[in-house]
Formats: sequence, C-alpha cells, structure tokens
Amino acid sequence: CVAHNRVGRDRCSAFIYVDGSGKQKHRKTETISSYEETVRFSSTTSTSQPTIKTGDIEVTTNLPKALEITEGEELRLFCVVRSDLHLIPTWSKAGRTLAFDGRRRITRNLQGEMCLTIDQAMSTDAGRYTLTITPSDPTLAESMEPIVLNTRVDVN
Repeated sequence: CVAHNRVGRDRCSAFIYVDGSGKQKHRKTETISSYEETVRFSSTTSTSQPTIKTGDIEVTTNLPKALEITEGEELRLFCVVRSDLHLIPTWSKAGRTLAFDGRRRITRNLQGEMCLTIDQAMSTDAGRYTLTITPSDPTLAESMEPIVLNTRVDVN
C-alpha cells in the first residue's frame, strides 16, 4: 500500500501466510489495537534485535551536521530510527514545513529510514533543515518530547 498526501508519502506492506492443509481451524476472535498487534508481531519476528522498551524512540543513524553538494546534484538527507511506536516525521526548512512536490520526496520505510530527497538541487535549497519526529498517538505526543534533528546544507 502506498499513500500520498500533502505531507509526503508512506509505504506499508504485510505478509499473509496461508495454510494449504485443507483443515479448517476455529479460533476465538478477539479485537486488539494496531499498537498491540505491532508489539505482538515485532516480538515474535525479530529475536536477533535488542528489545526496545515500549514508547522508546532510538536514533540509530543521525543526520549529518553539515552537507555540501554541487548545484544540480541530488540532495538526500536521511536518518534511521527504531521504535515500537508509529511515528510522524516532519521535515522543515527555515521554520516552514516541507511537502512533497515535483522535486521533493519525503519517504520512510519499514526499516525506520526517514528521508528527504530533492532532485537537482539549486542554490535556493541551501539552508538549515530540521526533522521533527513525534508519535502519532496524541496521548503519547503530549507526554513525550519530540526528537528534533538538524543539518546544514550548502549548495555550490
């Protein structure tokens, strides 16, 4: 599934395992939240990764402090985060929120990479970029400090 809106683009995928034995199994159905399902899924599938406490956001790859590129090149800013929460990344430049347009792509993937890509960088793309990461759950967003990462971009 790929969803687009004014903030950016997000991609999601799922695996469905089908038992071909022909035997029908009856299961008690229960309603669980997507958060509980995420925790259950991640705890059963990723045994080699260290466990993250519920509600933690860990930046495993930070944005560079400064980046210098040549005009016309692709500008790609990214960081990698790990969390058991659904996160909302917001990219901004000089206090203005950036959105997907013809040259800018805002993406993230299931491995936690949050990326801003600008095709054919121009001198006007130089400046200070900020990535703010907040949990999508409004209750958690009130009680948690957002993660704020900054980088400086120079275009020559």
